[in-house]
Amino acid sequence: MKHYPQFAVLRGFASVWVYIGHAIMICGISSRFVPSGELAVELFMILSGFVITLLRISKEESYDAYLFRRFMRLYPLFLVALLMGLATMHLYLPVLGQTPLFTGNAEKFIARDLSVENYFWQHIAAHLTMLHGAIPDKYLPQSSLAFSGPLWSISLEWQFYLFAPLIIWGLDWRKQNPYIVTSMVVLLLSSAIISARFWTPGIVPAFLGQRIDLFVLGVLCGISWNTALRSHILKTAVFSFVAILVYRYGFHHNKLPLLMWFAVYLTACAGTTYKLTGLLNEILSSRLAVWIGDRSYGLYVLHMPIMLAVAYYIALPTFSNSRSLVFISILVISTPLVLVFTALCYTYIEKPTIAWARNYGRILDKSNKA
Repeated sequence: MKHYPQFAVLRGFASVWVYIGHAIMICGISSRFVPSGELAVELFMILSGFVITLLRISKEESYDAYLFRRFMRLYPLFLVALLMGLATMHLYLPVLGQTPLFTGNAEKFIARDLSVENYFWQHIAAHLTMLHGAIPDKYLPQSSLAFSGPLWSISLEWQFYLFAPLIIWGLDWRKQNPYIVTSMVVLLLSSAIISARFWTPGIVPAFLGQRIDLFVLGVLCGISWNTALRSHILKTAVFSFVAILVYRYGFHHNKLPLLMWFAVYLTACAGTTYKLTGLLNEILSSRLAVWIGDRSYGLYVLHMPIMLAVAYYIALPTFSNSRSLVFISILVISTPLVLVFTALCYTYIEKPTIAWARNYGRILDKSNKA
């Protein structure tokens, strides 16, 4: 599959957005310039649908080989983040629930701590499967957020990976009978409606049915990608405009992630055809932006334990009377630590396991075809 750095950079931007959002949350600052980090996670969902679709349609691969590679892409760093979460989970309450700066969530974190205390091994087992986000709160309270906050969306991502080949197969109107495409659309809409009405919601939308529509948007963009590259940009712009209207007013999603996604989608699609898109693509392909984008997964899953420790042991005791100084100190101290640790994990964990999984996936694929 051809690599498009613009989309990796968008993922990196979303990770930085979540990172800064968590620093703001710890300080109890209300900022209209940095919206909720959950909107950044919605970008992840669209991106995942898009990237997995391009992977699936660019080459034939058995389900076993596909799922093994996807599992190995997530799991090694997920385990590192889980261990870090276990080591720092006791800091959520004092940092985010019982400080003079931010006291609104004390009850939530007390309830979470009680759930972990009462059902510790159940939470561990759920996390080791990466399906902790799919468990309703009435069966395992706060399963999605038990140890480290960012890991809820990794569970959501894994749930999508499990069903993505079927979804892509059913929605690919270029190859499928219209009845199959219609049936898949009805099935996906039904799952979203049923999830909204009958699924016991947690604090975050960590069950696939609650956000399947965003993954599907990425899938549709992926299926349309090659056509969009060959078509006039105006046709792609019309498609983007219609999609934004449907998702904003039909599914009631925030417009910001949608606008950001389609801005990058159109820019990457147009390439250097226009001066403006050529300049934007040059910016989106800059070395620093690509560097952060390539390491965005580690930045996303690893930053919170480090930030909590810096806040608890340094920033809050030293600057407890100033939100601004706490915020600045958290960023100044946490950022180099997070970037260095993320870079080390990328070099010594992510890259080797990706390469190994790719090679072993080829072996699996050949054995399945033999």
